[in-house]
Amino acid sequence: MAKKPPKVPGWKLVWHDEFEGSEIDRSKWDYDIGNGFYDYKNHAWVPGWGNEELQYYTDSPANARVLDGSLTISARKESLYGCGYTSARLKTRHRDGTPLFTTQFGRVEFRAKVPWGKGLWPALWMLPQQDKYGGWAASGEIDLMEIVGDKPHGVLNRIHFGSTYPKRTLITTVHELPNGSTVADGESR
Repeated sequence: MAKKPPKVPGWKLVWHDEFEGSEIDRSKWDYDIGNGFYDYKNHAWVPGWGNEELQYYTDSPANARVLDGSLTISARKESLYGCGYTSARLKTRHRDGTPLFTTQFGRVEFRAKVPWGKGLWPALWMLPQQDKYGGWAASGEIDLMEIVGDKPHGVLNRIHFGSTYPKRTLITTVHELPNGSTVADGESR
């Protein structure tokens, strides 16, 4: 039985994953696979997920695994389908669009230890279950954590909304870490 995180007064826990066991819980998580998506509006393949990403996302345990109560996502220098790296990208929605978890309001809390370095961009973000107002990012995106790889002393929060890329509105807040510490120095909460 999975342990629950501590109770927070005034809040009701509706979803959690403490990454116990030896495998990723597929009732809670699915994978994005590949290196891009098809833009049906413009009838074109968008490589690198629109971010010029160089990795091919897999569902391989070499790229995402559970060990000692932690989820570890690894980028590996290896060639796959023309990409020079592999990594993993997990989400709480099936590839067919069926939600595994969705909520409209609430509090999101997580612990993360992330790497930094040129070319890395670890992130945790929230997307709508449906593109009610149009393709990305007209229906919105909330970035809870983004680490620009060569800027390890700060954590970015972003909100994308208002129109489709590149005309969307973007609000960014940078939170500098205390005492000159880096994202690799310990837990971020």
